[in-house]
Amino acid sequence: MRIVSIELGSKRLKGRLSKALAGLIHLRNLNLSENFFSDSLPVELFQLQNLEILDLSSNGFSGFLPRNINLPSLRFLDISKNSLVGTINEDICKAAKGLQVLDLSLNYYYGEIPVNLGNCSHLEHLSLSSKFLIGSLPEDLMRLPKLSLIHLQDNKLSGSLSSGFGNLSNLFKLDISSNGFSGTIPNAFQNLVNLKQFSAMSNGFIGHLPPSLTHSPSISSLNLNNNSLTGPIVINCSAMVCLTFLDMGSNQFDGPIPDNLHSCQQLSSLNLAQNNLGSQLPDSFKKFESLTGLSLSKTGLHNLSAALAILQHCRNLTTLVLTSNFHAHNSTT
Repeated sequence: MRIVSIELGSKRLKGRLSKALAGLIHLRNLNLSENFFSDSLPVELFQLQNLEILDLSSNGFSGFLPRNINLPSLRFLDISKNSLVGTINEDICKAAKGLQVLDLSLNYYYGEIPVNLGNCSHLEHLSLSSKFLIGSLPEDLMRLPKLSLIHLQDNKLSGSLSSGFGNLSNLFKLDISSNGFSGTIPNAFQNLVNLKQFSAMSNGFIGHLPPSLTHSPSISSLNLNNNSLTGPIVINCSAMVCLTFLDMGSNQFDGPIPDNLHSCQQLSSLNLAQNNLGSQLPDSFKKFESLTGLSLSKTGLHNLSAALAILQHCRNLTTLVLTSNFHAHNSTT
């Protein structure tokens, strides 16, 4: 029997086990730790040399990922949404050299991201959101030519963000939000011609927006909320033709509110809240036809009537947040 795919997770365990004899198992969203295996991951599954797809996600597994792995044909490994602990197996790329998708997210892994993950030369998707990973990003990850998706959110990663990620020309989505990264965001986006989504919210980034980011023709979603970024908000709308979502809230940007944002013709959701952006809403917002959601809370706006007179021209606007503005000022003589 040559089993090439195992997905442990549906609702008809016994009815589908017979399909194993045909060489394929599809079992998704089952609590197999109660119904089939013990609480630990079944080590036998990690010795199937012809196995190509192994999906053990969303079960009740606890304990450790087996250290002794022999899966030379494996391309897809998903053991997310369990209760696994320990450090990430640094030999996983040696045991599964053709690995393309590795999803260990929503477990309880701790320690540093292994440098040896840089040996997964075929890796395309890497998901390690785990809450407890620490340290910096291994530079070897920045040399994986096929990487298109990186999920590292909700960890305790720290240090600066290496400009080496600019070498990942196939990168489609990069999410490093809710970590402890610091320093400036590298000006290294010019070669990321396939990048659609970049989220670095809730970190400690400082400094100005890098020009290669604010001139990106491919990015559709940009989230830098809750950092310590400074300077003016400069967005090149003539270049950022795909931009639909922009969140610059909760930083230290200073004004004024950019008056060219209406020319970002796809931009529908805009958050500039909790920045010092001055007292006036640009008159050009009257032309902001694509805008559906806008938050300008705590940005220093003064004249409510003037702001509403402008915003009433935004005919597609459905969500408007203007809290903590328009405070009365006592005049002095």
